[in-house]
Amino acid sequence: MGCFTDYIGIDRNTTSRSGLYAVDLPSIVLSTLEELTTEDQADYLEFWNVVYSRAISNLVTDVSTALQGKFHVDSKLLARETSEFTSSSNSGSDYAGVLIEFNLPKYARIHVKSVDVNIVNSPSPGDEIRLSVFESDNPSAGNAVDTVFYQYQAGVNSIPIDSDHDSNVIFVGYIPQELQTNPGTPNLAKQTENKFFNSNLVNHKLSCHTCYGEGVYTGTVTQVNGGGVNVHYVVYCSIEKFVCENLNLFKKLLWWKIGEEITIEQIHGEKLNRFTTMTAEGADKRMEFFNGQYTKELNEAIKSQNITEDLVCFRCKNTVESVNSIP
Repeated sequence: MGCFTDYIGIDRNTTSRSGLYAVDLPSIVLSTLEELTTEDQADYLEFWNVVYSRAISNLVTDVSTALQGKFHVDSKLLARETSEFTSSSNSGSDYAGVLIEFNLPKYARIHVKSVDVNIVNSPSPGDEIRLSVFESDNPSAGNAVDTVFYQYQAGVNSIPIDSDHDSNVIFVGYIPQELQTNPGTPNLAKQTENKFFNSNLVNHKLSCHTCYGEGVYTGTVTQVNGGGVNVHYVVYCSIEKFVCENLNLFKKLLWWKIGEEITIEQIHGEKLNRFTTMTAEGADKRMEFFNGQYTKELNEAIKSQNITEDLVCFRCKNTVESVNSIP
């Protein structure tokens, strides 16, 4: 959960970076969590993790929706492929792949969706490729932030990755020699070159491979050691990243949302009849209270936002006043 980890605690026996605890919410006590723990959950801590994760997800969604009224919130800046395969094969002993470098807006992320690899020969049963993602321009075996092992076939293999990155520098690749499990028939892969795009933003294969934001924010793609991968990626504006970097402004929101989610479990959870004595009327009143506090905090938090540090992801909506005059 990244920045949200231990941000709000259960009680004072747990870590709370914000100083807020679930048991300080009205009518929420530790035994509430214990009673709502289901049979397939090890203990109330596992139940808490489910509720906490759901509260975070719903908070981010609600902040995104609320910001739409004040800002043009761009969710996607661009989607690209990096490479096209050549006729040459790669057999090097160093990492080969694609280096993507960006000047990202503050609240943008790169999502690596999938990677294509073109295998020349038919592999032996069980042969795998070790594909690694580094947030560095100097990849090494010890610092990959994501590694995928994939049993490949001859021809183009599309390998799902689905990882998000805040870094301006990403390298995606593999070591070609690792594919040569059978020296008699090495499973070589095709090399790559930068993919050609013809548009008003990019019309060649070189430096300005991915331009957006009127050329202010640019990105480059470099084939390293012959390349060998075609990376499918999206650059998008992340509300989660915005919330994370301004988490102190949303801590009370998250706190109230946790109260909502626990109450939802008390109303609709499978242990309602066995362990809880909350009446329907009491549940409705508690939900109304938590939702009212949450909505009030959300409105105040959004009202105070002036996001001048990122005018690409968050462009203010101009207020235009119109007056109707009757002749």
